[in-house]
Amino acid sequence: MAFLIQVLAVLSAGAAILVLLREANRRVAISAAAVFATLAAIWGILAFGNQAWNLGRTWLGQRADNVKLPEAAIKGAGGIAFPAREEILRIVDDKIPKQDTVFLVCKDPACAGALNVWITYRLTPRIFTETAKGADWVLLYNAAPADGGLRRGDLIDPVTIEPRYVFARLR
Repeated sequence: MAFLIQVLAVLSAGAAILVLLREANRRVAISAAAVFATLAAIWGILAFGNQAWNLGRTWLGQRADNVKLPEAAIKGAGGIAFPAREEILRIVDDKIPKQDTVFLVCKDPACAGALNVWITYRLTPRIFTETAKGADWVLLYNAAPADGGLRRGDLIDPVTIEPRYVFARLR
């Protein structure tokens, strides 16, 4: 963006001077136009070259960082669809009161990316906690109680929607 503004500024200055010179002498105006066009081209090449180098280096660095990520994180990254189990979230949304707090334990591979963010957004206005302490409910999303540091005895009347998809009140 800065490159575009710089080139437009040089061209605008050249155009303003040309308008003033056009009144004086046509030959001088044509020479001045050639000089300003050349200056704008040189300025553009320098500005673009500088920014292209930095942009290219940044892209290569980001690519090298992304190659190191596990596939689960890539699948849950922004812009990539991830498999949210809406039928499970719909049941949980209907059963857990909206004013209660929930502890989410998500071991789905997509939770390394953004699936856990979607789950908490999808189940708003409930407040989600970082730990089971202080939470009214637990939602095990493709997880076992032990994945969240819980024992089976910590769950009150667990409801199993599917294997590894459970919600329950906490003791």
